[in-house]
Amino acid sequence: AVAGQALALQAGAVDNPAIIAAAEVLRASGNAAVAREYLAAGPGDAEILRSLRARLAVDCGDLAEARSLLRHTESFDGLTLAAWLAIRDEKYADAIGLLRKAAMRGGMTPAVLLNLGYAHASLGHLKHAIHETRQAQSLTPHSRIAAFNLASFCLAFGDSAGALEALAPLERAFPDDVAAALVKAHVTLRAGDRRAAHRILQRARTSTGWATAPLMRRAELDANLGWLRWLTGKRDEQTTRAVLVEQLKLTGYESLAIASLLPSL
Repeated sequence: AVAGQALALQAGAVDNPAIIAAAEVLRASGNAAVAREYLAAGPGDAEILRSLRARLAVDCGDLAEARSLLRHTESFDGLTLAAWLAIRDEKYADAIGLLRKAAMRGGMTPAVLLNLGYAHASLGHLKHAIHETRQAQSLTPHSRIAAFNLASFCLAFGDSAGALEALAPLERAFPDDVAAALVKAHVTLRAGDRRAAHRILQRARTSTGWATAPLMRRAELDANLGWLRWLTGKRDEQTTRAVLVEQLKLTGYESLAIASLLPSL
């Protein structure tokens, strides 16, 4: 409420840092719509304010307004947000151009590198994607997004060893991470070692991380573990199907990862 009042009182002074600070407080507290209401658009606004309005528009689901506000953006924040919107619209070449322009203003930050990697991978340029995502991981070695994206790109490139190497920093930092175990088991299975993949998930299932993992991850681990037991001849098809259906039900039938296992039975 205090931040909202500050915005209302000072909405005319578009270059006042207090407006931006108050809007960011509102946004961080989940009140993007309130902040957006007070930041009425006006001609000749400062670039930083237009970028903030665009971010608030994204938070409120008004992507058309965000695109309009960012049409001629030149700031680092505006360019990176415009690039995110381009990626969302599957305009990957445009996103790459915007991200390179942003890097000229604010440097190759981890976020810029990650989005460059994703955009290049989406265009099939896996060597570029791997290089950029590896750079991002070197700057943020404990980032799950960096590790999982890099593992995915390496796997698509046919480099299983590189995919496992991408997961290593995350494993060292979070040895009981269930999501990392699921990805590592997937990579190991793609490399052709079913029993090793089963051992990875079995260790994760008995770790302290399993008890504190989100329900979705626990269900996916149990489903994949049951499926691998079927693949390795330790469980029959009917029992495996029952396990998969039970775990899928636990997720409210929202896990595509579990649902995708059923046709293989």
